[in-house]
Amino acid sequence: MSASSTDRKSHAQVLVVGAGPVGLTLTIDLARRGIGVILVERNETCRQYPKMERCNARTMEMYRRLGLAERIRAASKFRDVPMDVFIATSFVGKKLLHLRYPSVTEAQVAIQQCADGTLPLEPYQLISQYTLEPLLKAEAESLADADVRFGCELLEFSQDEDGVSAVVKYADGSCATIRALFMAGCRTASNLLPQRRAVLPAAVRTRPALSFSRWLTGRAG
Repeated sequence: MSASSTDRKSHAQVLVVGAGPVGLTLTIDLARRGIGVILVERNETCRQYPKMERCNARTMEMYRRLGLAERIRAASKFRDVPMDVFIATSFVGKKLLHLRYPSVTEAQVAIQQCADGTLPLEPYQLISQYTLEPLLKAEAESLADADVRFGCELLEFSQDEDGVSAVVKYADGSCATIRALFMAGCRTASNLLPQRRAVLPAAVRTRPALSFSRWLTGRAG
C-alpha cells in the first residue's frame, strides 16, 4: 500500500532510504535489535522485473542469522539445479569452457560433512530480486520497530550535531519532515538524491556500491 503523511510518526532512531535487498535487510536487522526504523522507498511496489539473480554464501549466512535462509530457499525452489558455468561462442556454438559448481543440495551435504571451518555455513542460492524483495518486505512490515513506507520519496536532507532532518514526498503529493539520529542511504550514491550528487565526496560518486550498513549498525547498536 502506498504511503501517506496522515498519522505518520515523524521521528525514528534510523531512517533507511531505499527498499531494495540492502535496505530491507538492514531494516529487519535493526528492528530486531529494538532500534526504531523508518524505511522509505519512492516506488509504490517491489520491483517486477529481473535484476539481482542470486545471493552468495555470505549473504545467505546473514539471512541464516536472521532466521530467513530456509524461507528464501523455499521461495526460490532452485535447490537441485547445478550452478555450472559455460563459456561458448554462442548458445548453439562451440563450448569453450565448462566450470562445474554444485547445486544447493549438493553444497549443503558437503557443508554438513566438513568440520574444519573451510566451508561457509550456507551455500549460495539462485533467487531473483523480484522474488526476494516481497519476502523481505513482509518480514520488515511484521516487526514492531520497523515502519515501512513505499511510495515515499526522499527530496532533501540536512545534518546537524544531533542527527538528520529529511524531507519526503508521499504518493498523494503531501510532504513531511522525518527526524532521525542516523540516515542510511541504501540506493547507489548516484541516484540516492540526484540533485545533490555534485556535493557528494569524489570517493562516493565513483563507488556506486559503497555501503554504510556496517558502520551504521555498529553505531546504532
